[in-house]
Amino acid sequence: MGEDMIADTFNVGDRVECIRDSPDDNDSISVGMQGVICTIVDDTSPHIGVRWDEEVTGGHDCRESCSHGYGWFVTANDIKRIDDNDELEVDTTELDKLFETFAKEVTS
Repeated sequence: MGEDMIADTFNVGDRVECIRDSPDDNDSISVGMQGVICTIVDDTSPHIGVRWDEEVTGGHDCRESCSHGYGWFVTANDIKRIDDNDELEVDTTELDKLFETFAKEVTS
């Protein structure tokens, strides 16, 4: 993924999820772990700093961008951005049934 693609895909503050075990050889980071991008630097590879929700072995502060012990640099291939819609999946059929039941009870 080129630099322009990364700039279009990821921004500081984006919530992300790890999609590859052991990015940059850190065995304490695994698929499914989540965090927030705290910095993006141009002079290193990997260069996307993530502040993980959980402390990671060997973790650092991503060049003073997050709490010490929670940061780790990854590549764009190690993570995916989590949209707000990804975090909350609603079954609209069940929701409709709930509203119908509520409406029946209110009108009774």
